[in-house]
Amino acid sequence: MTIGEPVHQADHDLAARSGGKDGGVELEELGERIAALAAQISAATFELLAMLREFDERAGWGGGFHSCAHWLTWRVGLDPGAAREKVRVARALGALPLLSAAMRRGEI
Repeated sequence: MTIGEPVHQADHDLAARSGGKDGGVELEELGERIAALAAQISAATFELLAMLREFDERAGWGGGFHSCAHWLTWRVGLDPGAAREKVRVARALGALPLLSAAMRRGEI
C-alpha cells in the first residue's frame, strides 16, 4: 500500500498476494508478518534517531536554521511539534543504552 492509496485497494492487494479473499493468509502467519514488520520499523526508527542525534551533536542544521527540529521540519516535512519530539527522543536515547539496544534489535 502506498500513501494515499484507498484502504479497499490495499485489502484487495493483500488478498491477491495471499491466495484470494476466502483463503487468505492464515491468521497466525498474518500476525507473525505484522510482528516482523513492527520489529523492522522499530529498528529503522532507532537508526533514524541515532543519525539524527549525531546530526544534532555535529550541528549539521546550523546553516541558517534555529535548531535541529527546525531543520527536520524543513527537510522532511514533519510538523514542528513532531520534529521537536524526534530530536528530544534522539538525544535521550544516548543516555539510555538498554532501551537503545532493545530498540536497535526491534524488540520494542
